[in-house]
Amino acid sequence: MDIEKIKSEIKTIADGIEAKIEKANGQTIEAAKGETNKVAQELKTEIAGMVNKHSELTALYEKEKKSMQEQLDDLSTKMKKNKAGSDEHQSYEQVVKSAVEAMKEKGLLDQFKNQGRGGRGSLNMEVKAAVDMLVGSGGPAAGTIVPSRRPGIITPLTNDMLVRSLMNVTSTDVPIISYIRELAVEGAPAGVAEGGLKPQVSITTQLLQATAKKIAAHSKMSEELMTDVPGFTGYITGRLTDLLQSEENRQILYGAGGASSGVELQGLTTVASAFTDPGYDVEAVQNWDILAATNALLTATPFKLWATGHVINPAQFFEMASYKDGNENYIAPIIFTNGIPTIFGQPLVVTAEMVAGNFLSGNFRRGAEIYQRSGISVRVYDQNEDDAIHNMVTVVIEERLIMPIYIPGAFIYDAFADAAAVLTAP
Repeated sequence: MDIEKIKSEIKTIADGIEAKIEKANGQTIEAAKGETNKVAQELKTEIAGMVNKHSELTALYEKEKKSMQEQLDDLSTKMKKNKAGSDEHQSYEQVVKSAVEAMKEKGLLDQFKNQGRGGRGSLNMEVKAAVDMLVGSGGPAAGTIVPSRRPGIITPLTNDMLVRSLMNVTSTDVPIISYIRELAVEGAPAGVAEGGLKPQVSITTQLLQATAKKIAAHSKMSEELMTDVPGFTGYITGRLTDLLQSEENRQILYGAGGASSGVELQGLTTVASAFTDPGYDVEAVQNWDILAATNALLTATPFKLWATGHVINPAQFFEMASYKDGNENYIAPIIFTNGIPTIFGQPLVVTAEMVAGNFLSGNFRRGAEIYQRSGISVRVYDQNEDDAIHNMVTVVIEERLIMPIYIPGAFIYDAFADAAAVLTAP
């Protein structure tokens, strides 16, 4: 018999007994007033019968409740046996689902629901395998917690400065630039007496051709991603641009190509001179002493050039910025002009593409130049390979640069530690 039906009948009989008792009480009061001679015998008999029926149904209810709990316990035992020896990792959601399905098969689910409305019961769902209670793994909170989303995309753009900011950048519509590279100067002009011999000056040059070098990359993504995620197109464009500019920095500094050979630019450090003795010593050498000394070295050459900038690694920049005197006052001669760090009035380019511990100083305005055959361009294709049938798109980013190096002697490249050893007083 359905336990909920038994429960309903018990309530109906209890309400009936209560009504009959109120009626009997009323007749007793009337008898006391002399308005009736006796309590109806039929009413007493009826009440007694209802009480007996109530007792029988209550006993039956407890019996059915006990039987249902025994079946639930039996189900729990079988579940544990089925899982015994299993190393499978189950989520909390999977365990509950298995229990509910088993209850449906035995017809216990509705009874268990109804019992929970007024009675008490339990279902032990222990399993040997680990149960993951995490929200992200389908735990009890899965689907109940609505996540918040930050609008837009956090773009991990680098803080690298561009080495090209130190140089003249010019557009060109040709892929090859012919130029003269000055290598050395011997002799110098001088005053000459009437009829005297004029001094000879020999300038060693080299005719070279610099060709356009392409720096490029591509990325694949789905059309849905570009359409459904707000701002994703702008994000991927900015991210690829940032990565391309980092590679541009590396090639300007360390490119392995020749003037007209190879696929990379010819790096400035590959033609620069090493740090040499400037003709004076410094006690307690700091990194900025070395950068200052490069001006002395450059002006002492036949080219007579001042440094117009320096390129250093972030580690050396912050090392210099942290120097203090004996009174804990910062003493680094670094001044920011329009957000650009400068030292002795000369700009510093801080980039992770510079090898840590090294520096490049020079006259970037006269020593080299960048011709931009084509600036940074981003194009999107959906007809590449099998992109169309897979709803994919290919994003291509590229630029073409020509970088003639006019005066290799305009640049000095070395390690701070080696330069400090040269500059330190004996």
